[in-house]
Amino acid sequence: MQYLSISQFAFMPVVFLLYGLAFFMLGIAIGLQLFSSSKSPRFQHLIGTPWGTLAVFAILHGTYEIGGAFNLLYGGLVLPLEIIRLYLLPLSFYFLCKFGISYGQDRESSMMRLLPGFLAAVWVILSSALFIRGGLGQGSIANAGILSRYVMGLPGAVMASFALMAGRKAVSAKSRKYLVTAAGTFALYAVALCITQKADFFPASFLNYENFFRAVHVPTQVFRTLFAIIIAFSFIKFFQLSKSFTGIRFKAVLHVIVAVVVPAFCIILLVSYLMSDALLRVSYKENEKLASLAAREIQASLSKVENGLKYNLFFARLNRSIPVEDLLAPFLMENPDIRSIAFFDGNDDVLRVRRDPQSQAINFSRHPDRPRMGNFLSEAPISVFHMGRHDDTSVSMVFPLPRGRIEVLLDLRMLYQSIQNLRTGPDWHVLLADAKGGLVVHGSGREPMRRAVFKLPGARRDNYGKTTAENGRLYNAVEAKIEPIGWSLVTEIPRSEIVEPIFDVFKGLAAGILLIYLSAVAAVIFSLGKVTAPINLIAQRVRSIGRGDLTSAVNIKTGDEVQTLSEEVEKMAVMLVEKKEMEKRLMQTQKIAALGRLVSAIAHEINNPLSVIIWSSQLLLREIRPEERHHQDLRMLEKHALACKKIVDDLLRFTRTDKQANVEVDVNSNLEEALALVGKHFSKSKVSIVMEPDSSSPKVMGDPGRLHQVFLNLTMNAVDAMKNGGGSLTIGTRSFKAEADGGVEITFSDTGCGISPENIERIFDPFFTTKAAGEGTGIGLAVSYGIVSDHNGRMWVESEEGKGSTFHVVLPAVKEG
Repeated sequence: MQYLSISQFAFMPVVFLLYGLAFFMLGIAIGLQLFSSSKSPRFQHLIGTPWGTLAVFAILHGTYEIGGAFNLLYGGLVLPLEIIRLYLLPLSFYFLCKFGISYGQDRESSMMRLLPGFLAAVWVILSSALFIRGGLGQGSIANAGILSRYVMGLPGAVMASFALMAGRKAVSAKSRKYLVTAAGTFALYAVALCITQKADFFPASFLNYENFFRAVHVPTQVFRTLFAIIIAFSFIKFFQLSKSFTGIRFKAVLHVIVAVVVPAFCIILLVSYLMSDALLRVSYKENEKLASLAAREIQASLSKVENGLKYNLFFARLNRSIPVEDLLAPFLMENPDIRSIAFFDGNDDVLRVRRDPQSQAINFSRHPDRPRMGNFLSEAPISVFHMGRHDDTSVSMVFPLPRGRIEVLLDLRMLYQSIQNLRTGPDWHVLLADAKGGLVVHGSGREPMRRAVFKLPGARRDNYGKTTAENGRLYNAVEAKIEPIGWSLVTEIPRSEIVEPIFDVFKGLAAGILLIYLSAVAAVIFSLGKVTAPINLIAQRVRSIGRGDLTSAVNIKTGDEVQTLSEEVEKMAVMLVEKKEMEKRLMQTQKIAALGRLVSAIAHEINNPLSVIIWSSQLLLREIRPEERHHQDLRMLEKHALACKKIVDDLLRFTRTDKQANVEVDVNSNLEEALALVGKHFSKSKVSIVMEPDSSSPKVMGDPGRLHQVFLNLTMNAVDAMKNGGGSLTIGTRSFKAEADGGVEITFSDTGCGISPENIERIFDPFFTTKAAGEGTGIGLAVSYGIVSDHNGRMWVESEEGKGSTFHVVLPAVKEG
């Protein structure tokens, strides 16, 4: 669908989803009708009747089209899933053909019964020929799918249309119009099936998506979706009017689909696709920059070889006494990617300086009948080079001269190593292409031999550059020119790898919506009696009121006269119900109050003897040595007495109601009490503490215990930030005049590691922590922030990485009067 713009293409997953859901839900509806009305084995009834074969067609074809929506989102499915979708399509058309030859026929001939199997055999033979000729690839799979539409889909839709028209006489006049509508829509659907992807055989070469879109400016899939919805709606109305389906059940299921599933799926699919498109665009731009950078690196490597060779030959021309091979030998040693340098006078090899691949030694050979290098030195300087021959191991740089040339043979493997930083995934392809578009691939490297897969001149273009396909996967091909040799650097990035995070999110959301939908359907099925029998419930309610049962109220919400009748019945008993409820609440309150008093009294009565037992046992344990006989008995007595005391304490806490304190708090005293609890921790961590309290700072209103928690959290965080090398923590208080009624500012300044700029904005987020695993949960600062906010205060941090942090807490002062 590369002929569509991105604004049009973004809606295609939604179109495919609606297309598939229309057929899928039609099949489910027919299947439920057959299962609920038939006493024969369900599977036989499903595939042995005309309506059963139509249901199977609808379910299989709907599944295939829903998979097409996921295919568009994911940027190409893997080969096994594409093969599964390929065989779903002709299998669905097979059942459509069975429906067409069986519906409305009193007795079908043996030849007609064999027609679906014959068409399926023809498709298998033609598809096998395609796979033998083109291999098991994306193109062959697409062509096999096109053939299934021509060979099986078109005849099946035409036969279904004629069968429905022929069977209209056997139904009532009210149902006939829906059957005729379905027949006419199947005929249009048969025409739409013939408009397929573009292929190299007729009629797909002429009647295809691209040509159709150019003519009407509407994608073919939109018409198919419209036809599928009309067909599904026609059959649903037909079943409802002929009373061959449980209408209320299906109506409830359909409402769930229309109100929840379809809108949610469409929104999620559209948003996910737009996000995937944005990721692909950004990825393409970034990889284009990387490819350009790598291309410049290769160009710099070639320029380095060029400049080095020119320098050595220029030096040789100035010093004729030094042999050229002696100058070039160190040059080869310094450049391990150069295999050899050859000087050619015409077609003869005058001098060749080469590297031994085994010993890395430098040797040379010279033509015996030629002068050493006089002609070449006199013809310098060298003109601009070009790239010559290349194979799977090497590539040559050619420097033409008036009477010869110089060739520098480079190791292709070493050249590829300079661009391996582009390969960030196992399925990425980083390739070099020559000026004619042929791939320059190292035979012994990790890159696959893909000369026939990516052809530079004929690659398709879309919003992300060039597009290639291999084994059902789509790749974004990024190309960067290597000047001035005319070569290109090509990187192929799998689209599925780029959009994998978005697809994972989509799968999670889709699974959640599907779970909600299945739960709703299950609720409708299992609560069918309550949905279909509201009058019976009202009658049961009236009988229960007559018997004096006022507790089993019925709340019917149908929005019609039945609900009005139910409400009037409930109004008749409202006074009695309220009276009963008041009596029940009063009795329950009295029971709870009595239970609380009883528990409190018993707990206090038990607590005193338990305290005596625990005290006595502990006193005896001090006087009796461990080796004496009764020591273990007393230890067991103490253990179980403490367990009983814990149970009593829990009962006492159950009978109390804890409330948050709201008293005047002296911040300086509260800080001293909090620091007294962690004094030992400071001594172990080699952290010194400096208190700078302001005695004139006012008091605040709050909960001393919760403020304790804030001060302890900030203190312990400061200690953890300085635990490696020690340091000092300065805690100060002062009056804060910026508040409207005044306030108190408490600062915690440490000399620890500090907070990085990218983390300082998230420091108060719940569960965010920079500590190692097992050292913190990331909720201390979030809880402290919440406590300060509950006290109508503010909290912020100032930090510089490597120099420490300062946390500020401002609490409003107690108002006078």
